[in-house]
Amino acid sequence: SLVGGGKIGQVVSATSNSSLVSTANSFVDLTGVTVDITPSATSSKVLIITSLPLFTNGGVDIYATILRGSTNLGNATTGFGRAAKGDAASYELHTISGINFLDSPSTTSSTTYKVQIKTSNGGTHTSNTPTSVITAIEVLA
Repeated sequence: SLVGGGKIGQVVSATSNSSLVSTANSFVDLTGVTVDITPSATSSKVLIITSLPLFTNGGVDIYATILRGSTNLGNATTGFGRAAKGDAASYELHTISGINFLDSPSTTSSTTYKVQIKTSNGGTHTSNTPTSVITAIEVLA
């Protein structure tokens, strides 16, 4: 059984219909998929939930990650893993990918979380319709 803690503090969310078309082999911001939250205690955790509509050309991998400020919370190379893959050169892939991550920012200062995307092989990825979403939920200790 749970004893104390685990209560929800503040909840902030952002949505974006901005389109991102990129051939970047490094992580780039998804415009507007950013939230600021100010934890009420250094012991608070922040649960990040995302919903990311993605499109890619065949044979191209898309990787997604979350940043706290300028710190990549995932792997420096692959973020939170491959979010989508176009399996063959002649196929296109449309998918909705999500990342859920429980962070321990250890601060009571305003903290920014944002989503970044990158591709493999210099391929093209697009995020547009439907809406991309990021939500930050403070979990009280």
